[in-house]
Amino acid sequence: MTTLHATSPFNVEASLNSWFQTQINAITKPSWLPTLAIIYNLPEAGIITPGISVFHIPISVRALWQGARVGGGKGGRAAALMDVSCWVSRGDSPHWNAQLMTLGSMVEGIFAGGHSLQLSNYLTDPANPVAVAFKVDVSTLEYASTMHDPNPDIERVRYLVRYDWTLRRVS
Repeated sequence: MTTLHATSPFNVEASLNSWFQTQINAITKPSWLPTLAIIYNLPEAGIITPGISVFHIPISVRALWQGARVGGGKGGRAAALMDVSCWVSRGDSPHWNAQLMTLGSMVEGIFAGGHSLQLSNYLTDPANPVAVAFKVDVSTLEYASTMHDPNPDIERVRYLVRYDWTLRRVS
């Protein structure tokens, strides 16, 4: 029977989302930041302010090695972007600008310096993933400009974080 490899994009995205959630949860929030919603896979889910949205954008899979041979099988170097946006509502709080800057500082601090993260296998049991012997390399973030939101009440700061991993063929 053919199965997906532990380096599948689903495992990579789920591992990154879990790591990001853990990092956000570890930060002490100011008392004037009432709640913080994290929405994954925007625009499928609506935004809640103040909040952070995370969306993954595939870029490419390149065959960097002769014959696309990786560890005894076929594979390539995959790249994607993690679109991380911070959202606030001007009408919800007089501290909306402080909220937006604080959310941005949280995101910037999490991705400062880049990281290598161990992947977990969410394919076998999404509720209890098991760590696997593969990694994803996370680069530092870049600020990405945005257009003004059609809703004048909404303010946004957007970051793009590039990440790479060795994608292996199904077995």
